[in-house]
Amino acid sequence: MKRDQIAKWQAEASVGQDLWDKSAKQSIPGLHLRKNAKSLVWRYFYRDAAGKRHFVKIGTFPSITLEEARKVASKISVDIASGNDPVQKKQEAKLTANNTAQKYLDSVYSKVLLTKKSGTETKQIFSRHFSKLMSKPMSELSARDVTAWQSWMIESGRAFSTQKRSYGAFKTLLNDAVKRGYLESNPLDKVTLDKVLKSDSELLQQKTKRTALTKEQISQLMIGLDLYQEEKRKGRRNSRVHGQPHLLDLDTVEYVDHVKPFILTMFYTGFRNGDVINLRWENIHFNPSATTIHKTISKTQHKDEQAKTFPVPPPLEYLLSKWCAQQGNPKTGFVFESTVTGGMLNKKAMTRPWIKIKKLAGLPEDLQLYSLRHNFASWLVMQGTDLLTVAKLMGHKDIKMIVDHYGHLQPNTAAMSVSNAFASMFNE
Repeated sequence: MKRDQIAKWQAEASVGQDLWDKSAKQSIPGLHLRKNAKSLVWRYFYRDAAGKRHFVKIGTFPSITLEEARKVASKISVDIASGNDPVQKKQEAKLTANNTAQKYLDSVYSKVLLTKKSGTETKQIFSRHFSKLMSKPMSELSARDVTAWQSWMIESGRAFSTQKRSYGAFKTLLNDAVKRGYLESNPLDKVTLDKVLKSDSELLQQKTKRTALTKEQISQLMIGLDLYQEEKRKGRRNSRVHGQPHLLDLDTVEYVDHVKPFILTMFYTGFRNGDVINLRWENIHFNPSATTIHKTISKTQHKDEQAKTFPVPPPLEYLLSKWCAQQGNPKTGFVFESTVTGGMLNKKAMTRPWIKIKKLAGLPEDLQLYSLRHNFASWLVMQGTDLLTVAKLMGHKDIKMIVDHYGHLQPNTAAMSVSNAFASMFNE
């Protein structure tokens, strides 16, 4: 294949024809010229391990001479023999460049989230907080990106707890991509958030949120629950009189719906909303000596699947037995099931009833349903219950969180312990 032969072939060949490098001793099998509409292109042909045909573009003639094209083709041939497929490498590089967190979420991780209890919430976290990072190739993410993201979160007024929760969800996505072979390693594996110091007002507000209801507020809550029930009964009486006599007479039942027993279950156990929602009759053990609830805590289930036993105080035991009887004494199923689906209640099922009860009870508008959990822990601590017992009743493994958030409710404990210890040393 000499220069004049190439010129003659170019004049006679049609667009799309190939001139193969052969006959000469130095010829490279697979090397050829492809005639395009405006140029001649050197290409190298080969088949991969599966027998699939591939063409590697080397360059145009005469910018690249025959000798230069042979050198490049020879190197490509050696690489292929060594297992380094150039087309595969190019495809992998292209995939890596386009392998964004958003694409991974859409193609793979969305299906993974369907198996998680909080999967829908996690997807919302990505859409609300990670619009920029989700569009960047995962392999190119860096500490600088995290710093910029955290600055944006702070400027947007997001609390540090929200930052940690959101960033944790994002890193979990990246770790999943590594596990499934879509990412070689997590580039943010050792990148942590900068801890944001809280202002005095924020610390005070946090402490305020984790305090007990006053005795007056507890009394108001109980009155509010009764007023809620009476309002429901009144509405049902009206409906039965005006054309709907088939509806259940709510004056004949202890509880008009699940709301009062649900809220009082939270009040007497300190359970989170989610743990009451997924509470099953199988979890409740009615015993003459002591009724207990034996269940796994939802929030920490991914870390600790072991079920824990929680005591049921007499008022709650009475309530649950009455509710059970009202439901036909079921042995299985959700204690508070949806009247619409017959399955688990929606996690926001108590939002509107709680607002209604607060209004009827004259309780503060900003009082959260979660405050019932704080109230449970606060009263235990204030009554002198040892912090390890409180931690266990709250479903925690150790007392750190109890000490951090409720320890101030026992300000004299340390002083009294020291005084008592030394008093006992010198007294008979």
